[in-house]
Amino acid sequence: MKFHELSDKQKDKVRYSNMLSPDDGWWDFIYDDAIERGVALGFHIERINFSGFYSQGDGASWVGSVDLIPWLEHHKPLCARAIILRELIEAPAEWVSPITGIHGNNSRYCHENTMGGASLDYADPEYEKGELVGGTGMLAHVPYSDLVENCKLIDEYFPQLTEEILESAKDYARDIYKRLEKEYDYMLSDEYIAELCEGNDYGFDEEGQLV
Repeated sequence: MKFHELSDKQKDKVRYSNMLSPDDGWWDFIYDDAIERGVALGFHIERINFSGFYSQGDGASWVGSVDLIPWLEHHKPLCARAIILRELIEAPAEWVSPITGIHGNNSRYCHENTMGGASLDYADPEYEKGELVGGTGMLAHVPYSDLVENCKLIDEYFPQLTEEILESAKDYARDIYKRLEKEYDYMLSDEYIAELCEGNDYGFDEEGQLV
C-alpha cells in the first residue's frame, strides 16, 4: 500500500513515528538564512534558540549584537534625531558606540521575551564641555555637550531608541519562529510524507506497518 491509501489513523501513526518525524538539524537552513538576512537590518546573530511547537512558552530568541548604522538606515531613515545619532557614531571621537548587545536572561524558555540588552554606550557630556562633534558632517562644529542637551538625546531619545531596538530584535525572533513552525508543519504534512515515502520506495501492509 502507498501512504495515500492508509487510513487517517494509520497516517498519523506513520507521521509521528521515529522514521518520519523531523530529524535534528532540519532547522539549519532557516538559521543560516535568518543570520544572513539579519545583517542588512543591523542584526549580527551569534546563536538562535527555539522550542516548539504548540505549548505555552514556545518561541525563538537570538543572541548577538546590533550594528546601529544599518539599523538606523532601515528603521529610521528620515528621523532627525537618528541622523544626529549617526553623525555622533561616525565622528572620529565616536561619541556613541556603534554596537549594542542582545542577550538572553538564562531562562529555561526560548521565546522572544527572554531577550534583553540594547543599551547605548555614549560619552558623558559633563566631561566633554566645549568639545566639538568633529568629522565631516553638518554637525562637525557643534559642541557635543550642547547638542546632546538641546536635542534631549540622553533624557528622551536614547531610552526610547533602546526600547525600539530591542523590540525590533524580538520581532525578528518572532519571524524566525514563524518560519520554523511553518517548516515543521510541512514536514508532518501528508504531502511531504507521501513524497518522502515515494522517494524512498516505502510501502505499507494492511496494518500500516512499513514493508
